Amino acid sequence: MDPLLQIFSLLKVDHRHPARLDTGGDWALHFPGSSHVRFGAAVRGACWPSVEGAPEPIHLQAGDGYLLTRGQPYTMASDLKLPTEEGAPLFRQQRSLVRYGQTEPDTSLVAGRFTFDELSSELLLQVLPSIVHLRAEGEGSVLQAAIHMLDHETRERRLGASLVTHHVAQIMLVQSLRQIAASPDRPAMGWLAALADPRIGAALQLMHEQIDRRWTVNDLAREAGMSRSIFALRFKQLTGSAPLDYLLRLRMRMACQALQTGERNVAEVAYEAGYHSESAFSNAFKRVMGVPPKTFRAPRRHNEAA
Repeated sequence: MDPLLQIFSLLKVDHRHPARLDTGGDWALHFPGSSHVRFGAAVRGACWPSVEGAPEPIHLQAGDGYLLTRGQPYTMASDLKLPTEEGAPLFRQQRSLVRYGQTEPDTSLVAGRFTFDELSSELLLQVLPSIVHLRAEGEGSVLQAAIHMLDHETRERRLGASLVTHHVAQIMLVQSLRQIAASPDRPAMGWLAALADPRIGAALQLMHEQIDRRWTVNDLAREAGMSRSIFALRFKQLTGSAPLDYLLRLRMRMACQALQTGERNVAEVAYEAGYHSESAFSNAFKRVMGVPPKTFRAPRRHNEAA
C-alpha cells in the first residue's frame, strides 16, 4: 500500500459544514482559537489572514487556499490595520453563509473545518507548519477543482454539503503535504521527509506494505541498499524515531483503528499487526498507548450503545 494512502486511512476526520463569506469594502474579522484544523480559499478578491504566533500574515488571492493546523486565533481582513469585529457570532446568526460589509461584495471566501483524533493529530502536526499557503499558480487544476467545489456547495445550502467538504479537506491536505515535500525553502519533516528520500522511502513503503512481517534493521537496510548503521542513522534523522520504534507505533495505530471498529477481537488484531502472541501484543499496545487493548475498545462500545 502507498504509505501516504495508508497514513490517510488512519486519519479519523470529524468533518463540518462549509462556510462562506461574501464581503466588500473595508473589513476585518477576528476568530477565536479552537480544536479544529481550518481550511479555506479565496474564490474571488483578496484578503490578509493573520494567525496569532505566526511570523507574518499571508496575502490570499483568488484561487489560493490555506490551512491553519494548530487551532490558533486568527484574523481575516482587507487591511490588517483596521479594528476587528468578532466573526464567530456573524456565522452563527447567518448560519455559516455570511454577507458582510457596506458595499457590494468584491471578495468571496469559502472555508471548512475538521478535527482529528489524538493519533491522527500527532501524525499531521509532526509534518505540517502552523499555517500553509497554497498558491494558485503552484497548485494547478487539482486545487482549483477543489475550490470550485467549495464555491458551488456554499452558494446555497445543499444536501450532502458536509460530505463534499470532507473530500475537499482531504484534497487540500494532500496538496499541502505535496507542497511541503517539494519545497526547497521548508524541508519536509518526519514521515513526510522519509517518504521523499529515495532509499529510506523505499524501506518505509515496505514497512507499510508488509506491516505484519518480522522486520529487522538489517532487513530494512538491505532493502534500502545501505549499511545497517548508516540506514539506522539516516532513518532517525528523518523521522525522529529508530526504524523498529517507528514500526511499533505504526502497528499500534493500525491496531487502534481495527479495535475501534469492533469487528475483530484482540487476538485477530494482534495477528494482523505481526504478533503471534496476544499477550505480547497487549504488552506492546499498553506500552505505546498507555492502556490495554480491551480497555481501549470499551469507550467505543459504550458510545455506540448510547
